[in-house]
Amino acid sequence: MKFERQIEEDTRLGITPLIDIVFLLLIFLVTTSHFDQAVGITVTLPKTQSSNYNAASKRNIIVIDKDGLLYHNGAVLSEKGLPDILKGFAQASSALVVEADRDTAYGKVIELMDMARNSGISSIVMAAQRKDTKKKR
Repeated sequence: MKFERQIEEDTRLGITPLIDIVFLLLIFLVTTSHFDQAVGITVTLPKTQSSNYNAASKRNIIVIDKDGLLYHNGAVLSEKGLPDILKGFAQASSALVVEADRDTAYGKVIELMDMARNSGISSIVMAAQRKDTKKKR
């Protein structure tokens, strides 16, 4: 009686295709990501324990410096130009991000928020900087 010989298949997973996929993902993420930085305006954000601030959309940021001046995309805003910009944000149905210096007068921030609400903006995000939770020795 002749028995059939069973051939075992190699069941190991090849690592070369996995490495290729990881490198492709890495290249994709590096080429599609971008980092924006505000230029020319120095603002010290207030510190908080927990911050949900995500600067995903840098186009919708209004910066208030400690002197109460308003900036958008690095340019100083006039009182006349601000409502037009806020209405543009409202038409795009995007949130307004307010980066106010921690030494800014509270009334100036409230005025901006009131103008934004009157322009039709329903979502206002106040930017803050996360406190360092590690204690330095």
